[in-house]
Amino acid sequence: NLFSFLFSEEAYLIEWSFTYGRKDIRNIKRDSENENTGREISVYFYWQGRDCSVSEKALSAVLTIFHVKKKAHQCHIGQDQELPVFLYLFKGNYISSMGKLKSFDQNENHLYLIRGENKESFLTEVIPSYQSLRSQAQFLFVVAKTKKIYNWVGSNANKHLDVRNYIKNLCKLFEKNETYFDLEVIEENQESACFKDALFFPENIAVTEIRNSSKIEFCCFFHKMDRNNIKCKKIISLKFLIKNFKGKSVKYDKFNVEQHNLYMLNQPGLI
Repeated sequence: NLFSFLFSEEAYLIEWSFTYGRKDIRNIKRDSENENTGREISVYFYWQGRDCSVSEKALSAVLTIFHVKKKAHQCHIGQDQELPVFLYLFKGNYISSMGKLKSFDQNENHLYLIRGENKESFLTEVIPSYQSLRSQAQFLFVVAKTKKIYNWVGSNANKHLDVRNYIKNLCKLFEKNETYFDLEVIEENQESACFKDALFFPENIAVTEIRNSSKIEFCCFFHKMDRNNIKCKKIISLKFLIKNFKGKSVKYDKFNVEQHNLYMLNQPGLI
């Protein structure tokens, strides 16, 4: 039931409460076990959009002081800098949008970039233009007038992403039933005329010819070491630029590493 639509010109305060439990705790005097032994912990995330005004940022900081409990933990979250533990709270339903909630127009076209992998993925809204498309990613393009959602799949994108949950969540944002929109999957360089018109494509030019500016920034090596052998996995991370609705360049990472993969390593080493 967590509100999962956060907008770039707003600030939010999110409380996460959980019980840090300990099992198999035995009371020596009474010779009994206390299964519910533990303590309650509260964490407050104050999320601030990239286009949030200075006054709204200050107000969110003040409200945090009044609402936060004495022993609670605080964590500042900037848009496009979300931590994996923050994304996990939304269980794949997180959508980072542009503008304000009150000014969100359901009748306009909206383009969303799918960031992350599988359970740690989420949607980020970008300016609805052909210039926002990248070969390393998948996008969801909502065209309200034709009642369609286009799933644009880049040539170098992860082809195993399941977009059904994203579409279900987008229907909540647009206040529509799940059967209201028709889904159409489009591979890169196989775009239909309607899709090109909606994203203002130049005539007779492919996406790769227009925006082929991605480049390798760095490589990561993950080592899993045990007594007998060492396994090495090389992962290339790509960085590319996308402009937001105000024309400012925003950097996004295509980093195909999930947080739980790091936890699975016995002795993880990142070089």
